Amino acid sequence: MLFPVSLLLKNCEELARIASFFEEAAAVPVPPQNAIGSASGRTGPSHAVLSRLCLQKKCLLINEFLSILKQSKILRSAVLSTVKFFPGRLTPLSMRERIPGRKGNRLHTAVLSSFPDGGKTAFHKSVQKGANMQTVLGAGGAAGTEVAKALRKFTREVRLVSRNPRAVHPDDVLFPADLTEPEEVSAAVQGSEVAYLTVGLPYSTKVWRAQWPKIIENVLSACGKHGTRLVFLDNVYMYDPDHLGHMTEETPIRPVSKKGEVRRAVAERVLEAAASGRVQALIARSADFYGPSIRGTSVLTEGVFKNFSKGKKAFWFVSAENKHSFTYTPDMGRAMALLGNTPEAFNQVWHLPTAGNPWTGREWIEAIAREMGVGPEYRILSKTVLKILGIFVPVMKEMVEMLYQYERDYVFDSSKFESHFDFKPTPPEQGIREIVRKDYRKE
Repeated sequence: MLFPVSLLLKNCEELARIASFFEEAAAVPVPPQNAIGSASGRTGPSHAVLSRLCLQKKCLLINEFLSILKQSKILRSAVLSTVKFFPGRLTPLSMRERIPGRKGNRLHTAVLSSFPDGGKTAFHKSVQKGANMQTVLGAGGAAGTEVAKALRKFTREVRLVSRNPRAVHPDDVLFPADLTEPEEVSAAVQGSEVAYLTVGLPYSTKVWRAQWPKIIENVLSACGKHGTRLVFLDNVYMYDPDHLGHMTEETPIRPVSKKGEVRRAVAERVLEAAASGRVQALIARSADFYGPSIRGTSVLTEGVFKNFSKGKKAFWFVSAENKHSFTYTPDMGRAMALLGNTPEAFNQVWHLPTAGNPWTGREWIEAIAREMGVGPEYRILSKTVLKILGIFVPVMKEMVEMLYQYERDYVFDSSKFESHFDFKPTPPEQGIREIVRKDYRKE
């Protein structure tokens, strides 16, 4: 059964091309479960991986159809009539694929979204090729969301990749993928001019050791294969603790934590690949961060904003009398998009714009309390307390090895970026005001 509009336009040359797309897409087989591996123990890509890759190939073919559809008003009108009267017969049964974690007929909604009012639909195309396609790997987190917002200044072709991606703009391209699977990463990166690796893994040394090497190798291989430039979001865990009082791009590398060792190895792989000419890549480093609508990944959000909003005391680690820099996530997103679209910025390390002369922990707490209209009450969580809490709350146990960052001044210098791009970081007073307005103040 072909696309039903053929009943209306049998002699249309364009329709014949469309029909061939559907026939080819429907013919892409999904491997049977029992075809993967054998009794002899042979291993290979999982059934889930192969099935998803087949689905991605179908989507590529479908998007060729959509591009033709957009070029013909007559055809679009006919299709819209067909959708109204035969919505259940829009595609062959074998093509009624579903996106992992989402509901609905993939092609049905994709066709609807190809019309001028498609931005009002709930679905967005999963795979799309276009001029200046830029891809966010690990979309949906604090950093990935802000990068996706900022990219609209440079391109309207934005692809968001994660296990269950959600659109930031109505016409974002959503691409479900597992970044630990090389075939899926390659498919996700294909056709992209720039890829932004912003993935945030669970805060666990065990998880980081298991997944970061796979992810970075998959991304580097995919970017090298497809000629895609890479912007890698990094942190400062690998820096020498004796130099945290003034961190620059030249700060010595000497990690003293297990997580810092993982991040050093990942950063080295990126810089080695760039130096060898395997890929064009840059590292964009951030301090600890804060910003609107962050959940579960910011000390300021979890320990100060949230607690004050619930009428509780704030908490801080070790000492509130040391200076501590925080990068504002909207600045982070704008800066990464700017770096990705500046060819001469590649093959080097950049510190993302962060307000200078940072406050102490106590000053951060007091400023947030003033904006939220509460008393600046707080308590200090010592290393001993965290070790005890870690027995019951695993993430607290994971924090213990990082407490050295709160035992001394932690000052992040982004003057290289600010000078090169004439960029002024958001003052902390303004950042706090925006967070309270968006997340905690009822209009």
